[in-house]
Amino acid sequence: MIDNNVINSNISVNCQVIAEQKLFHQLFEEQVNSTPKNIALKYGQSEVSFKDLNQRSNKLARYLRKNYLITANLPIALYMEKSEFMIIAILAILKSGGAYIIIEPGSSQDQIAFILRDSDPKLLLTKTEYAKQLIKMVKEFSLKTQVQEIDSSNFKIRLKRYYRSNLTPINTIDNLAYINYITRPNPDYPIAIKVSHKNAIDSRILELLNNC
Repeated sequence: MIDNNVINSNISVNCQVIAEQKLFHQLFEEQVNSTPKNIALKYGQSEVSFKDLNQRSNKLARYLRKNYLITANLPIALYMEKSEFMIIAILAILKSGGAYIIIEPGSSQDQIAFILRDSDPKLLLTKTEYAKQLIKMVKEFSLKTQVQEIDSSNFKIRLKRYYRSNLTPINTIDNLAYINYITRPNPDYPIAIKVSHKNAIDSRILELLNNC
């Protein structure tokens, strides 16, 4: 999920709004409307406002829908460290209608291959520094997943043609938001835990009950 150490912890969430059971990213979009200029993301020296974060993730989400025919529950993998690119990619995947899977850099090839074969994502989003090794690994294991780097200059130019407005949702609260792979007890054969938008929001509600 979106890590509390990555996203600014000062995001205000209305418990009544959450109780309406909207999609996870719709709650974020409501926060954007309330505080567009506030800082949403702080990581290292980077600071990104809610408005900028939302617009950048919308452009990527539109790219995903157009080029990969995203449908509800479609898994899309991420291979990158915690950064603004990870948060943008997570939001973009949710907005496009898909479900994200985070694969941590440094995972063994066998573990990566198992997750990709088990979840069968159309796409693996990554950064330039990891792209070549992932493309090579995908070929070696005869996987169907396409690898796309999202931080390159060429890709940023491609995204300029896409609108930055919010997308119309194609999924419901019962559709998948993300798939979490548990690496214990056997790291080479992790277990998939599938989490819907409803369950993701419900877990957030439990964290906020004492503040409502």
